[in-house]
Amino acid sequence: MLWRTGVILAFIIASIVLAIQIGERLSDAAMQTIAGVLCGIGASIPVSIGLLLALTRERKPGPDGDDPEPRRSARDNIVVMRPQPRRLTPAERRQLSAPHSTIQDVFKIIDQ
Repeated sequence: MLWRTGVILAFIIASIVLAIQIGERLSDAAMQTIAGVLCGIGASIPVSIGLLLALTRERKPGPDGDDPEPRRSARDNIVVMRPQPRRLTPAERRQLSAPHSTIQDVFKIIDQ
């Protein structure tokens, strides 16, 4: 057990000496870049672990044994129906040929 503590202590001291030597030789911009990269990696680790846990967990079935996903009713679906194209009257053609003008489509909401 004593030799394990000695190895860990030697590793920590060697890491500190190496960090000091690297810090003295690198420019300020390089040190800031390294610090930014290390902070980014450190910030992404908890998020990655959280996503991994959330996406790989087992989903328990609901009380009736069904899938835990909520059921959707027919009212949850939205249907947009566009009317069939129609022939334009001469007045509508003139209106479309005028600059910056359009003919508005008419939409009708059903089932309400």
